[in-house]
Amino acid sequence: MNREIYLDLSRARRGSEHRFLIAFETSESRGDIIKDWIIYILECSDKTYYTGITNNLSKRIKLHQKGMAARYTAQRLPVRLSFYKSGYTQSEARKEEMVLKDWSREKKIKLIKGIISRS
Repeated sequence: MNREIYLDLSRARRGSEHRFLIAFETSESRGDIIKDWIIYILECSDKTYYTGITNNLSKRIKLHQKGMAARYTAQRLPVRLSFYKSGYTQSEARKEEMVLKDWSREKKIKLIKGIISRS
């Protein structure tokens, strides 16, 4: 079930009206926003780590392997999935991605090995 909300951004001076559709996917049973976004960490061929988000992990990894997902990984093929965690909204996943991108290599390795966790 999709719930559609229109955001009306009218410009008084020019008299033009702009409407933007904001669509939210919701669960039919509870009406909650679906948490189908995934945060992932790839290990590149040069042993560096790439952190990203997606709502379709297998498709995204295939794109990375073809060099079509990110410039960073395209120059460091092949890549290998080292870590992933699901259950985020897109907004939550973006915030978590920024947190993990700020982590040191050593801290990411501990996350990958399961020594530390992200709740």
